[in-house]
Amino acid sequence: MNQEQYTTKKRKYAHLNLCERKEIERCFKLGYSIGAIARALGRSKSTISREIKRGSVIQRKAKYSKPIKKEHLENWLPYKEFKVYFAETGNEVARANKSHSGKYKLFKDMELVKYIEEKILIDKYSPDAVIGSLPEGRFKIKVCTKTVYNYIDRGLLRVKNIDLLMKVRLKPKKRRIRAYKRQLGRSIDLRPPSVETREEFGHWEGDTIVGKDHKGAILTLVERKTNKGFMIKIKDMSASSVSEAFKQLKDKMYLFKTITFDNGSEFADCSQLETEIYYAHPYSAYERGINENYNRMIRRFIPKGKSFDSIDQETLNRINNWIDTYPRKRLGYKSAEQVFAQELENFSLYPEG
Repeated sequence: MNQEQYTTKKRKYAHLNLCERKEIERCFKLGYSIGAIARALGRSKSTISREIKRGSVIQRKAKYSKPIKKEHLENWLPYKEFKVYFAETGNEVARANKSHSGKYKLFKDMELVKYIEEKILIDKYSPDAVIGSLPEGRFKIKVCTKTVYNYIDRGLLRVKNIDLLMKVRLKPKKRRIRAYKRQLGRSIDLRPPSVETREEFGHWEGDTIVGKDHKGAILTLVERKTNKGFMIKIKDMSASSVSEAFKQLKDKMYLFKTITFDNGSEFADCSQLETEIYYAHPYSAYERGINENYNRMIRRFIPKGKSFDSIDQETLNRINNWIDTYPRKRLGYKSAEQVFAQELENFSLYPEG
């Protein structure tokens, strides 16, 4: 079947061959400009420019002149240098460059290989977090995140895809409102637009994680600008337990300008607190995406279906510390703890919320 309508563009690029290089050599010797050579061969000017640079060699030519003054004799040379393009030279350089393609660049620095493997397998970093937070000047070579993923996919590292706990693709959803579930309080639609930009410090998102058989729970709070989070163990999912835990944290922090919760009944009493509280639309977890991602990272350590009986606040603090010291791409591969500490230093510059 012939397909007449398609959007795939045909790839036009092809490497220069020896015949084209000889034509470049001939035209270049005749004094043609790069633009004229490009038009004659149907190539781009950048292609011709790179080829001339690739195949040019320095030549020397004796120069004859009038007798040189004694004061100029020290720096005088009996020849002058100039560059000449040769098709054969360009062809050989291109062939040598092509012979290096497909080689395993990462294995030129086995210290880097070991570092990447340990960071992923032991410290539970993602490949992007490892590459983004590499110590400057420590390793011989530089590689990108995609290269590391390619090595993993080909089975060239001790790391396997099953070790990459967050290797998922999330599809963004459009905001939608389902009016058939009651709203607990002030809607997220009334939240100041400045909160959405994440440029102002002190705006938070909150949620709860429930244990096995709905016994025990964890209250999580995440600051939107810095990604700094807190985890507090609560005895149950009741509104009174959540409200009490929040009050304890607020007494220590004094940094809450707004908090956005989901529409769960456990947050029913939070609207009575001395903080601007907003509620996301029902069934719209994506409206608290930062908090959802934070909870997803917690699930690396506390999988769904796990009992909370053996988990105390000290354990939660260790998990929280790992998350807060994890390099974040959105923060320029700084950790949430680093950025949060900087914001605390500047807190006096912010107007009170």
